[in-house]
Amino acid sequence: SKLAKAMKDGQFRDHLDEYCKEVSDPANRKEYIQYLEQLEAKGEMPDGQQLLRTQPGCCAKTAIRFKNGQTQKLFINIVHTDRLADLSFQPAEKGGGKQVQLPYSLSPPRPDRDLKDQYCMTADCAVSSYTFFQASQNPQLLKMIVDTAAEGLAQQFLKGHEEVKKDFKVLERLKCKGGFPMPMSVRAELLKDKGTKSQASTVRAAQGDAVTPAELKQMRSDAKAKREAAKAAGEGAGDAP
Repeated sequence: SKLAKAMKDGQFRDHLDEYCKEVSDPANRKEYIQYLEQLEAKGEMPDGQQLLRTQPGCCAKTAIRFKNGQTQKLFINIVHTDRLADLSFQPAEKGGGKQVQLPYSLSPPRPDRDLKDQYCMTADCAVSSYTFFQASQNPQLLKMIVDTAAEGLAQQFLKGHEEVKKDFKVLERLKCKGGFPMPMSVRAELLKDKGTKSQASTVRAAQGDAVTPAELKQMRSDAKAKREAAKAAGEGAGDAP
């Protein structure tokens, strides 16, 4: 795959290393969150999108398998919120069984580092708080959530070029890789209240369910440029006779 080839390039790995350090820096994470909250407060979120804040739940460790047989460690944070609808069982369209409906939101996988300072990937899967608490007491339900997240990552973001392995291990001492979940930008229609609790505008259309680290980095860069421009304008006004 393109990613596997890129990882063999020393310059690419250096850039990736710098990026991992930046996105994992608590100070940068705090600034990203503050900027997102400013967008929300000003009603400048993308049209039809809402900020979804979640709570840590549990972390499943698995791996991405490339077509050449190589693997990359992957952490899937199962996070939760009361703003998403609960897991439900509906009558199946065919036959007399039940059909499971699992409302969830999935973030793109992002580059990260593990405890051994090795490259890995991390993604977040948000479900309702009730669904998570049920899953925490039911291993089969938890497996269904992790499997759903794995399939979603492969189909939505890896585009079928890589596979997310279905065997996983829940890390007992880690509730969330990265400490605390980043806010997710989700389609308002996925929420229980359909987004009526917050405002939205038509600034831009978002791709996918979540704000990616790259988008957050660009937001931070734009905000910094605006602050510097405002500072320069203020200094210029102060020098005027």
